[in-house]
Amino acid sequence: IYIKTKNQNIGFKEFYEYCINKEQEFHQKYVVYKDLRERGYLVKTGFKFGAHFRVYERGVKLKKGPKEAHEHTRFVVHAISEEDRFSYPELARAVRLAQNIRAKMVWAVVDSENDVTYYEIVRVTP
Repeated sequence: IYIKTKNQNIGFKEFYEYCINKEQEFHQKYVVYKDLRERGYLVKTGFKFGAHFRVYERGVKLKKGPKEAHEHTRFVVHAISEEDRFSYPELARAVRLAQNIRAKMVWAVVDSENDVTYYEIVRVTP
C-alpha cells in the first residue's frame, strides 16, 4: 500500500508512524478496527456517540431512510490499552449514550501483545 501526500508516495509503515505521532490513541484504534473488520463486522466512526467506533452486524449494508432492526448500530466500541484508566462517571456516561441508541457498550482492551479483549458494559437497574 502506498499513500500519496503532497505529490509524495509513502508506504504503510511511514503512514502508520505519521498517524501515531498525530493521534495519541491511534495504535489501539487501529488494532481494534482491524480485529473487528477481520471478524466480518462493518465498522464506522463512533464520534457522535462519544466512542471510537459504531459497529454493525456482519453483512449489513448501510442505506439511507428507514432501517430494519438488524440494520441499526449493534455495538458502540471504545478502544483502550490495558494501562488506561477511566472514572466511573465516564463509564456510566458511555453506557447511557449506547443505551440511547439501543446499542451495547463495549470496551475493547488492547494488551501489550496486541490481543484484543472485549468487555460489554451494561447498566443494571434494581
